[in-house]
Amino acid sequence: MPASTKDQSSAQVVKTLGKIREAIIRGELTPGAHLKENHLAETFRASRFHVRESLRFLQAEGLVESIPYKGNFVKAFTGKDAEELFTVRSALEELGLRMMFPRLSAKLLREFRTTFDKMEAAADRGDVAASAEADLKFHRMFCLHADTARLLGMWDNLVPHVKLFLYMEKSIYTSDTGYVGSHVDLLRALEARKLDLAEAHLRIHLDSGLRHLLKEKFNTPE
Repeated sequence: MPASTKDQSSAQVVKTLGKIREAIIRGELTPGAHLKENHLAETFRASRFHVRESLRFLQAEGLVESIPYKGNFVKAFTGKDAEELFTVRSALEELGLRMMFPRLSAKLLREFRTTFDKMEAAADRGDVAASAEADLKFHRMFCLHADTARLLGMWDNLVPHVKLFLYMEKSIYTSDTGYVGSHVDLLRALEARKLDLAEAHLRIHLDSGLRHLLKEKFNTPE
């Protein structure tokens, strides 16, 4: 296969992968759904080869599970999965926060503030997608500015799962939950350059998000 043809095919796989991943994250492909190649190819206007390759990547990401002699299915997650994910995410972000702190410039603080403002504005207008993206950008900044590629890579690997759980309980971005607003205390601690306080508010914020998810989606008592 010529190099240009390979590049085009790879690009098509990436495109198809992104579409299927987003459909899973947004709940358009529901947990337990049978992922039939011919149906997906028709739905996403891709070849069965590109769909097959995309499903391989999604299996590696943990969003799709392959059952022998039955096929591929959207992974059904449990409350235990959510707890494990938030535990790992919290550990990575706390480490990122500590490593980032010596680099906390006025410019970086403005970026945190701008990102939070975008998250809040999107939540106010009911735009879950935009609010979630701003939310993830806000938290990614801890690992990004820690200036440690491995830490950032580990955090990035969690993103599809984090987004999936955020979309599971979309009401987390309404004012009633206080989830968006709980970033304010964290932001103020950063602006005051108080590391211990910022770490405490980061843990409180992530724990409140987890508890809301477990209660509303998995019916786990507080």
